[in-house]
Amino acid sequence: MGSMRLLFVTSFYPPITGGGSSRIHDFSRLLASIGFEVTVLTFSPLHSLLGMATSKEVKVIRLPTLGFKHPLDQIFLSFVGTVLINMARAQDFVIASVPMGEPCIGAFLACSILNRRVVVDIRDEWEDAVINRTRRLLTRNLYRLYKRLFNSIYRKSALVTTVTPTLVKRLRQRGVRSVHMAPNGADTELFRPISKEERTEPRRKLGLQTDDFVVAYAGRVGWYYRVDTVIQALNILVKEQQLGSVKLLVMGAGEKLQDYLDLSRKLDLGRNVLFLGEKSREEVAKILPCCDLGVIPFDDDPIWLSAYTTKIFEYCASGLPVMVSVASGADLEKLVKEYDIGFVAEPMKAEKVAEAILKAYKYRDRLEEMRANARRLSLEKFNREKITEELTKKLQAYYSPQREKDRAR
Repeated sequence: MGSMRLLFVTSFYPPITGGGSSRIHDFSRLLASIGFEVTVLTFSPLHSLLGMATSKEVKVIRLPTLGFKHPLDQIFLSFVGTVLINMARAQDFVIASVPMGEPCIGAFLACSILNRRVVVDIRDEWEDAVINRTRRLLTRNLYRLYKRLFNSIYRKSALVTTVTPTLVKRLRQRGVRSVHMAPNGADTELFRPISKEERTEPRRKLGLQTDDFVVAYAGRVGWYYRVDTVIQALNILVKEQQLGSVKLLVMGAGEKLQDYLDLSRKLDLGRNVLFLGEKSREEVAKILPCCDLGVIPFDDDPIWLSAYTTKIFEYCASGLPVMVSVASGADLEKLVKEYDIGFVAEPMKAEKVAEAILKAYKYRDRLEEMRANARRLSLEKFNREKITEELTKKLQAYYSPQREKDRAR
């Protein structure tokens, strides 16, 4: 029996950084490492050249796009790309990752024509996020249409994978029967803790002192991660609590970066807030274990009630306790409290975030326990290799030997 052939269709893939990119990168790499033939169809800005990049394990095909916010080009390109790749070498599964949703539409249409199995990988309730945030009536109506369209796509797919218990429940309530939970996880070989002694030299290179209390944020500096709330909380700790040794490292880029730089300067926190710019995963993996606390500062959008962000698992794999600001009852809050891996604060409330960071600062012995709990959790439940093994079993359950007979004809 030949190896199974998989085509991933996604808007986000390295060198683009972020949770969606790392998720598909790790899944594709790990599935290829166990013998699957894996191709990734993804997109680059229009100014980039059409090209194909290959690695030892995964073939990556990049198509030029008009831009990630354009509503039509990725539908068309993913349709054409999926058709051409299947014509060249038929795929057993096409796995479409959302958000963004547009490539999934093109891939699904192509698979309907070609009679190929579709798997949809859903990371959050992205349609509702746009509907709730946009002020444009046309955009809201478009995404309401998308939600109805995607509900049909989800129902007709061979399998839907998603990231949290609440999302599994909601998808089943929408009539999607074949749902498998494949949570975001971490590469526990890349992200790993180090000893106290090993933290000294990396801190020195970053301009930090051995006794600084270092809070880390790694990820997109965008509209839903409210790094400004953490900066305002730091201002409370430095100015009101006289805790000058508390430092915030911000690793990442995004549309809000300049705003947060300006806020830091306005509050005269240049010595306490360090913007390191966008870092590779390998660089992030070296810095996180040197820190004391990882922050996930969500805003108050109800979409985050059912979200597991990738960064929490990379923090945990690095042996880093966490502080999450998220609405009460969220899946993320339950995770933090059940496994005792950190602190929870009300979102977009600087004083509440400051209180949570202050607790971590005062109770250093508890942090060491939380470090151990966090690492254990990442190894036992959110190791991406184990998650991929479970996904493999699900895919193989749908894989029919009849495909091998069809290929041989």
